[in-house]
Amino acid sequence: MRFLVASALALTTCFVAAPPAASGDLARLSTAQWRHDLEVLATELPRIHPHPFHAVAEADWRAAAASLAAEIPRLKPNQVAVGLMRLVAMIGEGHTSLNPLYRPELGFHYLPIRPYLFSDGLYVRAADRAHAALVGAKILLVGTLPAEEAFRAVSAIVSHDNDAGASSAVPLFLAIPEVLNGAGIAPEDGAVVFGFEKDGRRFTETLTPAGVLRPGGHGVLGSAFPTGDWIDAREVRSPLPLWLQDPANLYWSRYLPESKLYYIQLNAVASKDDDPIESFASRVLAEAEKSPAEKLVLDVRSNGGGNSFFNRPLVKAIIRSRFDQPGSFFVIIGRGTFSAAQNLVNDLTHWTRPILVGEPTASNPNQYGDHEPLRLPESGLVVMVSTLYHQTAGPQDHRQSTAPQLPAGLSFAQYRDGVDPAMDAVSRYHSIAEAHKVLDRLSIKAP
Repeated sequence: MRFLVASALALTTCFVAAPPAASGDLARLSTAQWRHDLEVLATELPRIHPHPFHAVAEADWRAAAASLAAEIPRLKPNQVAVGLMRLVAMIGEGHTSLNPLYRPELGFHYLPIRPYLFSDGLYVRAADRAHAALVGAKILLVGTLPAEEAFRAVSAIVSHDNDAGASSAVPLFLAIPEVLNGAGIAPEDGAVVFGFEKDGRRFTETLTPAGVLRPGGHGVLGSAFPTGDWIDAREVRSPLPLWLQDPANLYWSRYLPESKLYYIQLNAVASKDDDPIESFASRVLAEAEKSPAEKLVLDVRSNGGGNSFFNRPLVKAIIRSRFDQPGSFFVIIGRGTFSAAQNLVNDLTHWTRPILVGEPTASNPNQYGDHEPLRLPESGLVVMVSTLYHQTAGPQDHRQSTAPQLPAGLSFAQYRDGVDPAMDAVSRYHSIAEAHKVLDRLSIKAP
């Protein structure tokens, strides 16, 4: 399954048409032109997708398209674009999408805060320096709706496989004023009223756009927002936890002597030119074998996918290792585990004996993917459309995600203080055999 960011750049266009509109130039389009784009979408998406109506009835989808066509004369350009996003999201899976984080031609803006859905609520994880006082505030109101209702309203516009995928993506869209306006919960001028709670005080503040979105990845804590001079909640109090220390590195490893853990982080299913995944997998598993490590940890919680072919070397190396036994091998998963990374989780749970830790994955175990671009002729907007169904988890597997055996959600306080509950769960884990050894040392008879 192709890596999400690369696919938008590398794949050939499957619908060749007029030159795209310049960024922010959608206002020039007439009702007839928008309706032409909608007609192309309604024709081409079902043709390209192998099973476009697996999650929505075709009659309902086409009724929604007809409704949007009728409303176009009364809508602003961003509202039409959001209407198209909503129509694409109705297909019900993450690879088929119209995503403003990758589409500079939309000319959408970002607000000066970075929301994130922690286990205890929606918070401002980061903000620009002018709004540093908002960092760490819990978000209670977005536009005209309470935060939970705003989340639900925007989730209907955001393509995702499951609730975990929504929890990853939707908070980013809550900071895009054009999306909030298209959802009917904020005005057209880009000014959005937010309600906050911080240090026991509740207050509101109107936020205005801080800049234009630029193409970029949207990993677990990333986005297309510039962040060079932003303030992060974690930076106020604590150093980076291990899982956030090198997120741009495709893969890396480290032995942790204090906990006798060998840690591998895989941030994309890809291969480096200067250190191919085959060499990396062979080398790090050999190092782990020679080390005093008692546990092997593979962290894919921020892995948004890539090419599933590159999963094989790592899976094979783990199968051959001494860590492939109950209680010795752990895989950290989460809301950022998507696409080819989900296929990796499928392979590992099928061929090895891992203990899964963290949060549910953002992909269905059986998923639609290998998306290709469909360029709409008048606006130049690009819709990614899935072309294949990956049934790697088996035909009878109807799960919406892969759930962890050791749940470890991240609260705001844990993030702020640099605590990693997933790694803590791994460190504290004792197998039945280990527990019996402890009881023997304490001269306690096991039940």
